[in-house]
Amino acid sequence: MKNNNVNAMNVMFKIYGADPLQFATSFTANMFKDAKASDYDLEWIPAELTKTPPWIAVAIYSDFLISDYAKVLPTISIPVIVFAANSNVYKTGIAMGRSIAAQIPKATFVAFEDAGHLLFYEQSEKFNKALGDFVRGNK
Repeated sequence: MKNNNVNAMNVMFKIYGADPLQFATSFTANMFKDAKASDYDLEWIPAELTKTPPWIAVAIYSDFLISDYAKVLPTISIPVIVFAANSNVYKTGIAMGRSIAAQIPKATFVAFEDAGHLLFYEQSEKFNKALGDFVRGNK
């Protein structure tokens, strides 16, 4: 199970199931670099997150936590861009992204040192430029 604690995962899911909006609000704050989310972010993002029914969100996150798709990465034959940043939720996001990109033959890796999990939102200009450059370079 990819170094995850099943008991802790189940506790987290129980908390989420009891109050999805409160859980999503706390989770949202931790997705930002240094947990610095604005009041607007803490209202809008949790509202969007909780549009997914809890049982579906739990199923998706469970799959992420317990499945290991690493064997597939070297078989990807198309160009791929991997973005990564560190956050309070994913403290080793950059290392994980770098590792993923290293296993994909045609991968481009872009690190975001000054963003959290929502790097596309926190640093949209850098994200959009890198994505645009990648797409233009792979036509």
